[in-house]
Amino acid sequence: MRRRLMAMLCAAAMNVPVNAAEPCELIRVDEAGALVVRLQGTEQTIAIFGIDVERPPPKAYVEIIAERIPRTSRTLQCTVLAPGPPPRARFLYLAWRDKTGDVWQDLALTLLGQGAARVSGETFPERGDYVRHWRP
Repeated sequence: MRRRLMAMLCAAAMNVPVNAAEPCELIRVDEAGALVVRLQGTEQTIAIFGIDVERPPPKAYVEIIAERIPRTSRTLQCTVLAPGPPPRARFLYLAWRDKTGDVWQDLALTLLGQGAARVSGETFPERGDYVRHWRP
């Protein structure tokens, strides 16, 4: 409880909502592999939760985020899960639209499936899914 309260306080100080999906616009990938996004009208740097990225980020990592994802939409759904700096968030991107509506995919799973990132060592509920998707 105390840890969650601290995370919420830290995120609030950075103008980043915690555990609330918010639309954000992808601006670029920074030199450490974090995403620079426009969230609530403010440009912010937020890392992708659940993965580790080599420094500098591999070409495939930058290509997937900067070129492939924007083809469907530059707007992502961002849910901040851990304070920073930089804060870490789960990012969902619009993968496609079908007759049932919009289909959103977890960006971390896409990066792991393409071998562009590694599963982080932290413990989180989806870690098993992330490990299954990871291609070294």
